[in-house]
Amino acid sequence: MAKETKFLEIDPNKVEETIEKWQSFGWELLGAPQEIFNKTVRDGDSWTDSAGIKTTKIVTEKIHYVKITFQRDKEMPNYQELVALEKTYDEANDYKEPYEGSEPEYNNIYKEAFPVFFLILSIAGFVLSSVAILFVAVGILFTILTIIKIVKWKKQRNEYQAKFDREMAEYKQWKKNYPTKMKEYEEVVRKGKEAISRAKTLVG
Repeated sequence: MAKETKFLEIDPNKVEETIEKWQSFGWELLGAPQEIFNKTVRDGDSWTDSAGIKTTKIVTEKIHYVKITFQRDKEMPNYQELVALEKTYDEANDYKEPYEGSEPEYNNIYKEAFPVFFLILSIAGFVLSSVAILFVAVGILFTILTIIKIVKWKKQRNEYQAKFDREMAEYKQWKKNYPTKMKEYEEVVRKGKEAISRAKTLVG
């Protein structure tokens, strides 16, 4: 008889439900599940001390899983339908639920076209340059620094605005498509549940 084999590596806490699930599609457990304990050692972060000595942290990773082997007879009754139902079920499991997006919030710091702080600096520069000749240089310096800050801030504000506009456009598009995506997801999940229910009747 022609047979096919499936190997799975799963979480130790999901052994029973995994066996039950695949038996629903005509797979038979081949041998006992094998618990696997793997330990790997690798280099982690490195650093050099004041004496120039380099030290590398050794990282040990422990992996614990269970290996299960299934076998299915290709000449069993209802084989083709079981294969089709299994494919439908797998597609439902792989289908990701649409995420719930959130509307982007505008940073308050960029709401003002001209921050009060820059206005204060401008006035301070003007006043200092007007009080006495001694303060002219200081006033001019204040003014120049303020102009530089304003130019830099406006550039940052424009960049932020462009980024915010993109995010808002993406959010509006997501909000528009979300109901349809959710309906598609619910339909796929429904078909997946129907597939495994139907498979159980064919096997049982």
